[in-house]
Amino acid sequence: MAGNSAWTAGPAAALDRARREVLRSALVAACAAGIVLVGLALKPDPRGFGTHEQLGLPPCMFCLLTGLPCPTCGFTTALARMARLDLAGAFAASPAGTLAFLCACFVLVRSLLFLPRGRGDRRLLACLRSGRFWAAVIAVCVGSWAFKLAAAVAGLQGFR
Repeated sequence: MAGNSAWTAGPAAALDRARREVLRSALVAACAAGIVLVGLALKPDPRGFGTHEQLGLPPCMFCLLTGLPCPTCGFTTALARMARLDLAGAFAASPAGTLAFLCACFVLVRSLLFLPRGRGDRRLLACLRSGRFWAAVIAVCVGSWAFKLAAAVAGLQGFR
């Protein structure tokens, strides 16, 4: 009998895992859609930063106190510029924000391949659980900030 109950629990557990995978994939797709929608909804600030203020957020205190860009400076502006296919303007605003928008679009396309068929995207979910992925995200964000700081210190036009 023990073998029989294990057999019936096996398919049910597999179905439950599949449902959780689909839900997780849908959540990731919803986050990616949110990134793209924010970019579409906002008008890029011509200064190259400050677009987040359209969401009711205050100006950046780091920037106000130091005169230098904060680690996320220009991120929302980059999303808004990418939504308008302004790659150069987006990169000038925030290299990390530019990459985030491109990744969000990639995730949405992959989601259109998996979710309508009731399947989760195992590879994408495994990637998001990977320490290497998060190390790369941190490296891109630090590199983006270093780029913005260097450009601001050098006084390059269009960079802050």
